[in-house]
Amino acid sequence: MFKLQKIYFGDIFSYLCVLFAALVPFTEFYNKIALYLILPLAFLWCFFSYKTIRKNYYIKMLVGLFVWVCVSYIISTDFDLANREMRQILGVFILTYITASLASKPQLLPYLYCVYIFLLISAWIYAYDNILININFGEERLNDGRLNANTLAYYTFFVTIAIFILADILKGKLVLFFRLLFFAVILLSFFTAIYTGSRQVMVIQIPLIAILLWNRYLRGNFKSIVILCLVVVGIIYFYDNFGRDIYENSLLKKRNEIELKEDSRFELIVDALEAGSKSPIFGYGPGHAVTVTKTKHFTHNTFLELFVNTGILGVILYLVMLIRFIFLQFKRYRKYGDRMYFTFLIFGLFFFLDQMFYVFYTGLWLMSFFILVATHAEVYYRKINF
Repeated sequence: MFKLQKIYFGDIFSYLCVLFAALVPFTEFYNKIALYLILPLAFLWCFFSYKTIRKNYYIKMLVGLFVWVCVSYIISTDFDLANREMRQILGVFILTYITASLASKPQLLPYLYCVYIFLLISAWIYAYDNILININFGEERLNDGRLNANTLAYYTFFVTIAIFILADILKGKLVLFFRLLFFAVILLSFFTAIYTGSRQVMVIQIPLIAILLWNRYLRGNFKSIVILCLVVVGIIYFYDNFGRDIYENSLLKKRNEIELKEDSRFELIVDALEAGSKSPIFGYGPGHAVTVTKTKHFTHNTFLELFVNTGILGVILYLVMLIRFIFLQFKRYRKYGDRMYFTFLIFGLFFFLDQMFYVFYTGLWLMSFFILVATHAEVYYRKINF
């Protein structure tokens, strides 16, 4: 029989530490406090209190990847770059370990998903106060030294998944609240794509939202189908009357008109493959993609970044972790027909796709969200089957 675990004061403290870190990532002083004091304290609690979490498959795979990164560190030629990436990886390990530990207790799962909603809110508040007033709409992207346009797009993806899951795991009036909030994400996704000039928002969000809505409504009763039809009509009305003009005058439209071979991302791919093929075993060392490629730019692709920095083994370790998660959810969905497994599966597929647009393995919040969903999937499986 599945039993809920007791919540201790240290668990609450650790969660508040993570929440604090999500509220202050764009405030330099408080962000340093979060990274160098608050999160390490939470990690210590989780490390000594959740010893069984070390059996978490995804944590073990991340540790294996990071150990290999340490091996590639030995051959680094620019230790300033290597040390910078190693600090990022240490941060990723700390936050993912905390997240996996807390997520092992079902009672804390809703609160952990809410962390990413607050993270997105923090990002938009920062953007509103510091970026939006300074950019030329239609010519510039929502971007500065602290908030990358791509990062804002990924946070939107995570919040889309978080809100959808929250509507399934909560009870009472909160279910209705998060179902309505999910529709608001559709509007948010449009404006995120416009202000960030991010094409991957469209590549990810449009099919993701469509599949999730299909899973929840088109496979439901007649009432659910009617609700979905009304939402679709509302979306069409908004776009025809307001959205079309906004899009036509946006940087996003201009970027969408660029041919693939003229796109800088295509050049980055070719450049990374060429550089990585010259040192395919160990790579060049953490963070070295910006020095060994002709473009002198990071690859905007997790797999290629790992290939250049750590060699083919780093790519394989990361791929095995993602593919294992995807196939496990597919297997469980086929066996049980449970919609929650379908949601986990869809997340895994789109998370995999998203790796081709940015570098995730050094991203504090990017990897921690994957660990949250992956751990939730295991907790849900044990809850249903034991």
